[in-house]
Amino acid sequence: MDRGKVIGMKEAGMSTREVARATGHDRKSIAKVWKEYQLLSSQLGQPGADTKTLQARMTEEPKYNSAGRTRHKYTPESGGGTSKDPAHGRRAQTETDQQANP
Repeated sequence: MDRGKVIGMKEAGMSTREVARATGHDRKSIAKVWKEYQLLSSQLGQPGADTKTLQARMTEEPKYNSAGRTRHKYTPESGGGTSKDPAHGRRAQTETDQQANP
């Protein structure tokens, strides 16, 4: 995500939803970037603030470790979820159901 582009669009008066649509990112991600930018911007004006460090933090990419995440493959064969049982998540028909819905 290009934080500078998101911040520029928000400063130009675009709503979070508009920025999300224009960039293809989730609204929550846009809101998080904007909120963090506003917090860091307010710290810039404080006496003794390390301007270069704050500016670098405003534009750096997020730091998180996604190496431990497991990939999920959703296919029609698996019922749309991770279970390989095609009846997963569906209630079994009882004899009464079968008589009512032949």
